[in-house]
Amino acid sequence: MALQGKPWDLMAWSFSNLDGLISTKTARQLEQEAAVVMALGGGFQMYFPQRRDGSVREWQYPIMADVARFCRARQPFCHRATLIPQIGLIYSTGAFYRTNQRLFAPWGGELVPLQGVLQSLLDSQNVVDVVSEHHLAGRIGRYPLLIYPEWETIEPAFKQSLVDYVKQGGSLLVIGPRSAGLFQEELDIRLEGAPVVQVSGLQFGGHVAGIRSVFQKATLGGRAKPFGQVRLENEVEGPADPAASIARLGQGSIAAIYLCLGERYATSATSVSRDFLAALVRELFPMPLVEVEGSHHVDVTATHLGERLLVNLVNTAGPHANAKVNVHDDMPPVGPLTVSIRCPPPASVLLQPGGRSITHEFRDDRLHITVPRVKIHDIIEIHPRVESP
Repeated sequence: MALQGKPWDLMAWSFSNLDGLISTKTARQLEQEAAVVMALGGGFQMYFPQRRDGSVREWQYPIMADVARFCRARQPFCHRATLIPQIGLIYSTGAFYRTNQRLFAPWGGELVPLQGVLQSLLDSQNVVDVVSEHHLAGRIGRYPLLIYPEWETIEPAFKQSLVDYVKQGGSLLVIGPRSAGLFQEELDIRLEGAPVVQVSGLQFGGHVAGIRSVFQKATLGGRAKPFGQVRLENEVEGPADPAASIARLGQGSIAAIYLCLGERYATSATSVSRDFLAALVRELFPMPLVEVEGSHHVDVTATHLGERLLVNLVNTAGPHANAKVNVHDDMPPVGPLTVSIRCPPPASVLLQPGGRSITHEFRDDRLHITVPRVKIHDIIEIHPRVESP
């Protein structure tokens, strides 16, 4: 929605519904939902159901007021901000229409792989846009890295645009054996047999994690270099196949993962899987605009608003994946966070809202900042220097 070229907003329900039990969310829970939307430049609204006679529930007024104050404080630094292209995660219109079982309703799990890849990338503090083919038309070169996540088909014209993008210096990562099969020549690989579901051990970073996934063995050519390993068991010895490979193509790079990493991360996440994807992304995209360390419970968004560069840090901690929790109010703060931003020397750096001063240092062509803690949503506001005429 943020890339459609029009003002936009999302509406959150002010309540949760678990097994028919309606419970009003806490202000903290709604503020966290609002932060994710505002960080992307959107407007935010909440729906509080009225009584049958049309009257409102007065006891909910303090919740409304708290969330409204939270949003208004951040509005000058978020609303209608422009996203800065970094990683483009492709939500393919063509592949979705070929996969979808119901009109405009992806209720058959069609988007689970994309959601899993997105969550894994965010859990590694990557700045990510979800892009469709029309978002990339005429501006594909603005993205340093594009990811094609477990789609099983591709439109010929779009495939050619991706290949041209790589040859001209871009980086492309395709995830899943069926997606890799669409780019075998470009990857300089040969896929053996057919994709099959198997229980494997994904080995990376001195650790092995079990993963039940569709897998297909890839035999690598001379241009392709292996990355990570897939083993038959939870061992670091014995037979192993490449979990991924990277190859140069023209002036750019193309890589593939031979497991359905996103689908599994959405249903059974492991730190090994997260770190494996993060490391492969860094191989393909070694100089991101923003790097954040200190917690995996932080969503990072980079935007422009006028001349200002804004880095949003949203604390995503909390029991979101626990189906037994209907309403919650405990989001432990995250931090300290070390933030590195590639930008020119700034005129000023503030932590918003509130115009708070923050310790920072500029060295090695990067701005280095330590954010002591993020309760829910803080914004690093960077003003550029104005050159004298």
